[in-house]
Parts: sequence; structure tokens; C-alpha cells
Amino acid sequence: MTMIPTPQFTWYKGPVHVIVRREFVDYMLNNPRAKQLYNTLARQAANKIPDETYFATLNHNPDTFPIPGAFLGVHETNWPQSIARFKIWREFKWPCGSKRWRHFICMLGWAELSKLRSSPQLFANKFVPSVEPDAYGMLELWLARKVLYEITYGRHHPSFNLSYYRNHEMSWNHL
Repeated sequence: MTMIPTPQFTWYKGPVHVIVRREFVDYMLNNPRAKQLYNTLARQAANKIPDETYFATLNHNPDTFPIPGAFLGVHETNWPQSIARFKIWREFKWPCGSKRWRHFICMLGWAELSKLRSSPQLFANKFVPSVEPDAYGMLELWLARKVLYEITYGRHHPSFNLSYYRNHEMSWNHL
């Protein structure tokens, strides 16, 4: 398999954790050009970070990779928060209640629970059970209550901010 000539697209670095459409996943797994990109990244692992480059490069080059759901806007550089994952990065100088960091990311604890409850993101990174385990247990209880609410009433929990996703450019400006 030959390498993809780089002038056909721009390399992007982005999050490893993504929310994509089913068609996007199908394209990633089955399209020959997507597989070629993946293999090229695997061979260039010393120069590029494959897991942080693959999704972002596919998503931000809709002319080269016309994937359903590919983003048509400007690559989101320097966004302090992901659309999908709540994360406190040391570089943004936000407080970390546990004062414990791993790979420049706060290991979440009690101090972050209120932020997590009001956060529109669907996931949290890095909530580790061994760091402030009571806080981790409280988060699990809160999530269980949200699920119970949705099962009981047949609608989203009031804390779920649907407008955040509806209005976010990555939700509407895509193929």
C-alpha cells in the first residue's frame, strides 16, 4: 500500500475521544483511502501521533475524505473544552480540586462535581476511582438518578442541555 501524498490534504491533530455518525465509522473502517491514511500514520508514528491525528485529519478534510458528518468549518484550535468530553487541562490554568494531574489533565474529584453536573459534555476525563473515591461514587449515584429520571418520565433529565449541541457549529456545519 502506498502512502497518501500529503499535498492532497492538511494534517490535523485533535482529540482521541470523538462523537461521530455511524456512517463516519463505516467510512473509517471500510474506505480504502481512510485505511491508507491509517496505515500511513502507523508508519509515521515517530513524526505524527496517530491516535490524535487520524480522526481529526479525516474530519477536517471533507474535500479529500467526503465522509457523512465531516466538519465543513475552520479547524477548532485552542478550544478549552471538547464538545464531547469534560476535561481540565493544566495549560488553561483552571483549578484542580484533587491537585493531582496525569498527562497535564486534572484527575477529577469532589471540587469538580458541581462543574460536572452543569457541564454539557457527555463524558469526563480523568475521573479515576482511586482518586477521591467518595466523589466517584457520588458521580455514579447522580448518573444513575439521571437514567432513572429518563426511564420514568421518557424525556431527557433537566440538566441535559440539548441547545448546547443543537447550536454548536460542529453539530450543524458538516456533510
